[in-house]
This record gives sequence, structure tokens and C-alpha cells, in this order.
Amino acid sequence: MNVRLTTLLGAWIVLGTACAGDDELSGECEAAAVAAPLFGASTDPFELEAREQNAIVALTLSEEDAGQGLCTGVLIAPRRVLTARHCADLLPHGVSAFVGPSIDAYTFKSPVLDFESHEELDVAIAELRDAIPSDLATPLEPISEREVLEVDMRVILAGYGLTEDDQLGVRLFVQEPIKEISSDTVTVDGSGETGACVGDSGGPLLTRDDEGRHRIIGVLSAGSASCLNIDVYQRLEALSAWFEPSGC
Repeated sequence: MNVRLTTLLGAWIVLGTACAGDDELSGECEAAAVAAPLFGASTDPFELEAREQNAIVALTLSEEDAGQGLCTGVLIAPRRVLTARHCADLLPHGVSAFVGPSIDAYTFKSPVLDFESHEELDVAIAELRDAIPSDLATPLEPISEREVLEVDMRVILAGYGLTEDDQLGVRLFVQEPIKEISSDTVTVDGSGETGACVGDSGGPLLTRDDEGRHRIIGVLSAGSASCLNIDVYQRLEALSAWFEPSGC
């Protein structure tokens, strides 16, 4: 799974910072963007249990044609899906949240009633019409401000985006090291071998806490046009009050 922060909106549209972190490509960024391969991902969930896996959902119009618009999100309450604000801005009206290993083999879906977007940061919440059953998916929590992130720490990228063989709409996972940490973002680096791609926008960056539960570090906001290098995630620790579920 190459997680590039891009999304599908009728045609391929690159969102976020095109070619972010691709200076080392020596001017070949535009050509790499055309190929946009997704390498290194698999269906291996890296010890996420089944209900944690099902917290990662696809946001799209239809199981028949994900090319009409696709982003990834993560369940934080039975009717609330965290994603990127640019997804809320650019996904077509009428999208649903699809739960399952792939969009065309989903086990549950619910229409999105509305998006609530952060005023400044690339984060949004999709409000669902129907609650995702607790025996199907367990909402994931963001890491707390007490939890320590370190450079070279290995973390999990997840999404339904484009792969190197043009596959789209399958939930995939890959591990990468953290390269850079700022007050607002966490940057990971696939070193020319792995990364995020079209359709992975809004997908979670995950780590495990001391009790073995997977928690959300951030959501995918921008990345390398090559789908093989740098990806930038919007950090969530300081936003807990903003997206605190209100009984949903």
C-alpha cells in the first residue's frame, strides 16, 4: 500500500503537498507521480485484532466505482469517523463509510450525514447515520499527550488506496519508521520502497500502547507524489477536546 495523500474525485487528484520530501528525486518527481506505484503493503494487520481492523473504513460513493471519490478514515465512536479535512472538502456528496476488508466485500456500510471540519488543521469528522455495531468494530482512541513518539520508532500506515498493480479499495497495512516529529505533524519515510497513495488520504497512523491496544497518532494529510517516500500525518494529541465524542 503506498499511502500518498491524494484522493479520487471523478479523476485522479493530488491533494496536500505534491512531491513533499521528494527533493532527492532530482527533478523526477513529476514522472514518478505518473507511475504512482504502491509498494510494500499487505493485508497483514500487524497484530491489530479483527475489530480494530474494522475501525479503519473506506469513505466513498459506491462499491461498484470507488474512482468516483475515495478516502480512508478511522472510527473514533460508533457514529463518528475521523479523516482529513481535504477529504471532507472534496469528496462528492452522498458518500458512505464502508466497513470490511475491501469496498466490494464490505460487511456494513452507513451513509455520511455531514462532515465537521477543523477550522485550521487537516482533520475532519464524518457523522454517520447508522452506528457501526460494537461486535464488528472497536473505535480507536488517539494517543495521549503523555505518550512519547521518537524518531525511528516503527508505526503502522493503513488505508484503502491505490497499489502498484492498480488495485483500489482493499484495506492494506504497512510499517514504516518515523523520520520527523513537529508540534503538529509526524512524518514517516518509506525510503523508496513503501508509502501511501491515492485513496489513503485521511487514513490513520497507528502505534500500540503499553497495554497492547492500537491508538491513533494522526491522519494522513500529505505525501510524496511517488507514493514511495515521505508521508505527513496531522497529529491528534492536542485535539482531544475538539473531537471528543458526545454520547454518539
